[in-house]
Amino acid sequence: MRVPPLPLTTTPAAPSAPSFADPGGPSSADPGAPPTAVRGPGRRRLRTVAVAVLACTGALSTVGAASAAGPPATPAPAPRTVLDAAVPISVSVQGARVAWLRPKGKLNKDGSYRLAEAVVLDAPGSTPRTLTAKLPTYPLAVSLGTDAANHPVLLVTGAEGIYVVRADGQGRPTRLRGQNRNDDAAVMRGGRTAFTRVSGGHTRVRTATAAGRPSRVLYTVPDEYSSVALALGAKGAVALHASRARDVGIGDIVWLLRPGKKVVRLTSQSTGGASDNGLGALTSSGDGSRFGVSRWNFGGGHPRDVQRFSAASGRRTFVRPATVVPSADALDELLLDDGRSVITPVLSGECVAPGVDPAKQPGPPCLGLDLVG
Repeated sequence: MRVPPLPLTTTPAAPSAPSFADPGGPSSADPGAPPTAVRGPGRRRLRTVAVAVLACTGALSTVGAASAAGPPATPAPAPRTVLDAAVPISVSVQGARVAWLRPKGKLNKDGSYRLAEAVVLDAPGSTPRTLTAKLPTYPLAVSLGTDAANHPVLLVTGAEGIYVVRADGQGRPTRLRGQNRNDDAAVMRGGRTAFTRVSGGHTRVRTATAAGRPSRVLYTVPDEYSSVALALGAKGAVALHASRARDVGIGDIVWLLRPGKKVVRLTSQSTGGASDNGLGALTSSGDGSRFGVSRWNFGGGHPRDVQRFSAASGRRTFVRPATVVPSADALDELLLDDGRSVITPVLSGECVAPGVDPAKQPGPPCLGLDLVG
């Protein structure tokens, strides 16, 4: 039995990137900053501080000419569709499909939820489906993938381990074969798997041609990095997002791992100053040829954009400014194949939570999960 489909609500958006096309070629401007590790469910919430800034550039004659011509045109905001009013525990994108974990019940003191339900959006324009499958307790992460028959599946990591859930909602979740309690960050494409395993005090990225078959080490993560997330592309390419605690310097980084080839650094995000910053969740295209990631920042001084990279070479093929909304200080933005994206807050600003009367607490509605474009 299926849960009734969720209603979709389209709302006007705050100014965002005007173009959603992927040129498919190298970018002329490379900020050159690094990537990030996925933030867990206990995200820190900050209040938004409004700051007025006046930027003056050029000579007086230039300013006068601009004034005479009128203010510059503002790009039309991209439309936004509310997918979920609740902030998801975890979001995953592969191709045009989106999956997320919606929390159920009360938030625990450590920022976790004991229960959650899986929701799937098969493509932009379709209706989100809430799966009836019973998920493992204390779910932390969801990853979209495909099995050996190329059927879409969800890999859900929770207290009982890593489980495979069919995206069509049929059947019961099954434990991912060949895994043990030291495994994490599992991903799947075409039945092939990649995951991390901690042994001897070291975290290693391992791959297997199928779940349950012997795995081999692809890469050993430097010991200073504690949090790790993966995405699996075509021909065994793996994007690795690792993060480390740093007061100054690179805190988050993304590497491209390919069997038999050298490791390539794709992007990173630095720490330092009074700002808070990091990287969002990794995405992969439907055919596995590209990886994507966003860089978020609150406080200034660090990049805030959305990037896409070739899974074959590591070359950056696309970059644009990140979407901006009034109810969130920092966003995780995940790219879909057609250039549209889904956004969810990393740091929330002043906003009206679901169920609160806007007349009693004026302000923009809090962001949960929205489709942009």
